Amino acid sequence: MKKYILFIFLLTGAYANSFAQWEYQFFSLRAGVNHNFMSPKPDDHPFKFQHSPMGDMKFAVDQSYVYYGASYYTDLLFHYDMENNKMGFITGVRYTNNSFGVRYNSSYGNYSLTQKFKVSSLTVPVVIKYGKNIYKDMKYFYAGAQFNLNMGLVEEEQASWTEDLYVFTGGKEKLKPYNISYIIGYNYWLFHAELGFMPDNFLDTEYTVVEDGLEYQPFSDQKKNIIYLQTGVNIPISEWLMSKSWTLEKIRRKFHQL
Repeated sequence: MKKYILFIFLLTGAYANSFAQWEYQFFSLRAGVNHNFMSPKPDDHPFKFQHSPMGDMKFAVDQSYVYYGASYYTDLLFHYDMENNKMGFITGVRYTNNSFGVRYNSSYGNYSLTQKFKVSSLTVPVVIKYGKNIYKDMKYFYAGAQFNLNMGLVEEEQASWTEDLYVFTGGKEKLKPYNISYIIGYNYWLFHAELGFMPDNFLDTEYTVVEDGLEYQPFSDQKKNIIYLQTGVNIPISEWLMSKSWTLEKIRRKFHQL
């Protein structure tokens, strides 16, 4: 028992000593646009058939199709800045949406089918930031990784022979439960840009469908490597923000007097 007490005491002391090296600790709110592009295209699937005006026909992947999708994200981050004001640590929680798509062309006839997938995820980033004066200037590079917990899926299908847009919600069972992605970015005052890379894909390649007694895996051909870009605003919840705006400082003082 004494050994456990001593271990806890030493661990607590080491934890407190490590935090003695940190000078600034504050939260920040971020929000912006998630730009999805260069999404991987699946290979041709033998069961990709669709009912068209000419009957059921096979569709092949259009390799010339370039997908771009814009969605949103928001997060709450906690910053630990070291006393040298050059390096810090960031973690928190983020809600984000990613999308990717593919277009299929009919084997005969001038018909096409566009399919889009929108994935909502709750993520936890863990990154290191570095700059000359990261707190005073709020200019720094950062890099790290994040854990993605995939929560929801929306599928959209648009055929060239109709104006109807088919939307399928739910479908969480079609997703991989989680992924790991890597990020690198730059923060300039109240703005930031972030490039992300996920060496995986969102869809579960082992997801199985049974139709007419035939069992197959519709996403078994889905390729990996997803790239996205995030651009948005970063609002530090600290005295730094008040120092840049006299109006905000007066509001803070009024609340402080209550």
